[in-house]
Amino acid sequence: QRWSAKAAARSSPKDHDDEAAFRDEENGGAANADADTDVEPPMWGPGSTPPETAANPISKVLFNWVKPMFSRASELHKKGRALEQDDLLPLPALDHADVVGVDFEDGWKRDVSRTKNKASSSAGAKKRKKQEEKLASGEWTTRQVEARANAGHLQKALLAVMGRRFAVAGFVKLFNTCLQFSFPLILNAVLAFIEQSQFGEGVPESDKNRGYWLSALLFAAMALKAATENVYFHMVYRCGYQSRVAVSTAVYSKSLRLASAERRGTT
Repeated sequence: QRWSAKAAARSSPKDHDDEAAFRDEENGGAANADADTDVEPPMWGPGSTPPETAANPISKVLFNWVKPMFSRASELHKKGRALEQDDLLPLPALDHADVVGVDFEDGWKRDVSRTKNKASSSAGAKKRKKQEEKLASGEWTTRQVEARANAGHLQKALLAVMGRRFAVAGFVKLFNTCLQFSFPLILNAVLAFIEQSQFGEGVPESDKNRGYWLSALLFAAMALKAATENVYFHMVYRCGYQSRVAVSTAVYSKSLRLASAERRGTT
């Protein structure tokens, strides 16, 4: 008893602090484990349909298909957690590397086949003769001719991946620009109506509500401009990262097919 009393007296406050910290850590770990069990898993999984794919046109324009992820983030925040990799929305099939890579490779092969068919025609013969003359004169090199041909194949292959979507984005941007030019015209009509009613020029009975519907038209034009601008940027950004994915997949697939001797001679 005397020895245990001495040992207890010799124990430093640091030991008691370490023991308390260890006990708090165990309690915190148990609390986190309980919190993990309280949170339900996300509605989307490996085999589920992506929300963007299942969304209707209005939801795609207003981006309501992103709402489940924000609801998930709010639920996790209330429990002291943050979004993780499994909580993010799954990508649609058109954004997967295997789909984009196949479209890029098919577009490249189609353009190569089209170029070979054109080479057998009279126009192809003239073009080939012109290339031979420039090669003979030293104006072009063989590497430059191959680079020009590959640049054409690359352009057609990228158009096969995102050409239709890029064209639609162009029409959306055109409509958005037209809406932007309509603001001064509608505002000018509103100011003209105010001047006409204030200076006693007399407003016909049928035009007394013209100010209201002009204001409503201005509000609708501004709302449509904001919606179409968001849709345009979403489509253009998608075209951009699909192009990067297509080129990266093609380069990686090509590097796997190269022999070791060819890899040493290629940068």
